[in-house]
Amino acid sequence: FGAGAEKELIKARQLGFSDDKVVPLLAKAYIQQQKYTEVFDLGDGSSLPSGPAAELLAARGLAFLGQNKTKQAAQALDAALKKNPDSLYGLVAVARLNSIALDYEAAHRRIKRALEIDPSYIPAWSFLGDLNRLENKQDAAVEAYTQAIDKRAYSDREKLIDQLKRTRLLIQLKRYEEAQQEIDKLAKRNMNHPGVNFLQGELYFRQQRWPEAEESFTRAQSYTGTDIVEALYYLGMAQYQQGKIVLAASNLSQYVMANPLRMQGRMGLALVKTRTRNFADVVDLLRPVVATDGTNVLALNLLSNALMQTGETDEAIELQQRIVQLQPESAAGMTKLGISQMRMGQQNRGLKNLQTAIELDPENQQADIVLILNYLREKSFQPALQAARAFVERQPDNVTAYNLLGSAYMGLEKSEEAEDAFKAALKLEPGNPMANYLLASMALKDADLDKARTYYEAVLKVHE
Repeated sequence: FGAGAEKELIKARQLGFSDDKVVPLLAKAYIQQQKYTEVFDLGDGSSLPSGPAAELLAARGLAFLGQNKTKQAAQALDAALKKNPDSLYGLVAVARLNSIALDYEAAHRRIKRALEIDPSYIPAWSFLGDLNRLENKQDAAVEAYTQAIDKRAYSDREKLIDQLKRTRLLIQLKRYEEAQQEIDKLAKRNMNHPGVNFLQGELYFRQQRWPEAEESFTRAQSYTGTDIVEALYYLGMAQYQQGKIVLAASNLSQYVMANPLRMQGRMGLALVKTRTRNFADVVDLLRPVVATDGTNVLALNLLSNALMQTGETDEAIELQQRIVQLQPESAAGMTKLGISQMRMGQQNRGLKNLQTAIELDPENQQADIVLILNYLREKSFQPALQAARAFVERQPDNVTAYNLLGSAYMGLEKSEEAEDAFKAALKLEPGNPMANYLLASMALKDADLDKARTYYEAVLKVHE
C-alpha cells in the first residue's frame, strides 16, 4: 500500500476494473498515507457487495479515528462487522478502537478472533504487539512483533516498523546484546534511517555511553520524522551528563518548546537550569510538573530548592513537607525540611525534624552537624554536648563529630575535655585544620604562644 499503490489503483479504476475489487484496496492505501478525506470520498460502500463494503467501512472507521472522531468511528466499524463479522481488516480496526477506549480485554478478543480465522494475518500480530506494549506486557509484545516480522516480506516497509518497535522493547528489557544485534542488521539495510540511529543512541544512553549516544542522536535528529523531537531530549541529556551545559540547554529548550506538555523535557531542562543557577526558570519549568504529578519526588526536591533560592520559602517548605509525607522514612528529606524550617525561624519544628532524621538514619551526619551547630549558635551548650556525644558514639571515626564535641566542651568552659576531643580528631586526621585551630585558640587564651605556634605549624605542614 501507500503512494505507489494509490497510483496504480486509481489507474485500474480508470481502466474499468470493478469497484468491489479496487475501492477497498484504494481506501487502505489512503489510510496508510493518512488521506482521510479521500477515504470519505469513496462513499459508504452501499453499492458494494457485503465483503468489499465491510473493508471500506472499516477504512472509514479508521479515518474517523485518525480525526479523533471516536463516535463516528464506532458507528462505521459496527456497520463493517455487520456486513462481514469475519472481516480481518474490520476486526483489527475495532481492536484499535477498543484500545483507544482502554478496553484492552475487548481488543484482545477481536485480535484472537482474527487469528483464529487466519493465524498468518500479519496486521493482527503487529497490532497485538502494540496492544501488549500498551499493557506493559513487554515480553509478550516482543513475541507478537516477532510473529509479524517473520511473516512479512523482506522489503516490506511495515516490517521495518515492527523491527524498530521490537528492538526498542529489547532495549527497555535490558536485553542489550540482542538489541545491538538487531540494530546492526537494520543498519546494514537502513544506514541513514533516523529510527535506526535513534535506537542506537537509546541503547548507548541506557549503557551510559554518553559520547556515543550523543553522536547517534545527532545523526537521528538530522533527519525529519517523529523521532527527531525525542532525539533532542536524549541528545540534551547525554550532553548534560558530559558537562556540555550550553549544548544541553539548547537541545532541551528546543524539545520543551516542541513538547511543552512532556514532563520529561521540563525535568531535564530544570536539571540544566539548576546547574547554571537559573532558579526562576526552574520554578517556571517545574510548577506544571508538580501540578501534574504531585508524587514526583525529584521534581518536588528541585522545585523546593529553587523556591528557597528565589525567596519563596513558605512554598518551598510546603513542598518539603509533601516530600516527607511521600517518603516518611527518608532521612534526607527530613533533614532538608528541618534545615529549611530553622532558616525560617521555626526552631522547634526544625530541631524536631532533624532529630527524627537522625533516628531514621544514624549515619546521616548532615542532620547531626546542623543540629549541633544550631545548639552552639544558640549557646545551648548542654544540649550541644549531649548531641555531640551521641554523634561520636554513632560515628566514632568521624573527625567532625570530635570537633563538635570539643566545641561543646569549650562552650561549657571544660578545657581539658575539649582538648581531649580535639586531640582525638587529630588522631583520626593529623593536621585537621579545625582541630588545630581550636587547640591553638585555647593555647592563646592561656597565653601559651609556643604551643599555639605548634598547632598552626601542624596545619601548614599538612596543607602547605
